[in-house]
Amino acid sequence: MPSARDSNARQLTALMIAPDRGLARQFQESAAANRGFQILADLKSYPSQQTLDIRLRQLQPEVVLLDLATDLEQAAGLIRSIAAANPAVQVIGLHLRNDSAAIVRSLRQGASEFLYAPFDAAIQDQALARIRRIAEPRAQAPQEAGTVAVFASAKPGSGASTLAAQTAFALRRATASRVLLADLDPMNATVTFYLKAAGPATGGAVALRHGIDVFPAGMAPGDSLDVTRLREILASARQHYGWILLDLPAIFHRATLLALPEADLAFLVTTAELPSLHLARKAIHLLGQLGCGKDGCGCW
Repeated sequence: MPSARDSNARQLTALMIAPDRGLARQFQESAAANRGFQILADLKSYPSQQTLDIRLRQLQPEVVLLDLATDLEQAAGLIRSIAAANPAVQVIGLHLRNDSAAIVRSLRQGASEFLYAPFDAAIQDQALARIRRIAEPRAQAPQEAGTVAVFASAKPGSGASTLAAQTAFALRRATASRVLLADLDPMNATVTFYLKAAGPATGGAVALRHGIDVFPAGMAPGDSLDVTRLREILASARQHYGWILLDLPAIFHRATLLALPEADLAFLVTTAELPSLHLARKAIHLLGQLGCGKDGCGCW
């Protein structure tokens, strides 16, 4: 008969990945008795990176229960991928025995817990309590509107697209927020090319790439940018993403100047070359006149 603590505690949603079906059965029997996990899906082989991304996106589990015993090398790679792309998802390593090498390897790669057969109920309770302490503050925190940051070069080719993409990856790793990277530079489409996001996206206007959502070039109107429509898109995106990063054409482009007032943060990217520095100085003067300088709209 379950204790009061077991009955009242919230179950953690989980994705199981276990090629060793004997190991999977042992854990599932223990988990059913302990009532700590709600297993949403059970993968019987180690998935590819693409399959893993899709299943995590579809199911949005709180934890991944991962078989370390079948192939520790493959399992370690999956842990790295999950930790990098989905920092809110906790990984629990499963093993047939108390294997010190597997424990050290999995924890170093980013796993949160390690459980082994016969899956003692008390040890399982302790692991559940630790993971709940990590997850609950995040689940209970009030939802805040996402932050819009724009990136524009003083001179084409100064690296704004690269900086926008790398910032998106860094934010995804450092926070539990969803990140949207929008390529609004249709002439160059560097982000779209860099992340191989060209063409129709599966399931809507965005494509999932390396843990971030990408809005490819060509989906946005470019020179014919409708400010009202942009505001509507950003207002909707703020409700679903913690960060919305816009990769824009060079700073003097009409679309960029129209998008700037909608941003919370803006970055003017330049190189050390004299022409780029010259244009950056002109851009700062222009932005000051438009009320978007350091003491104006506050976005620089």
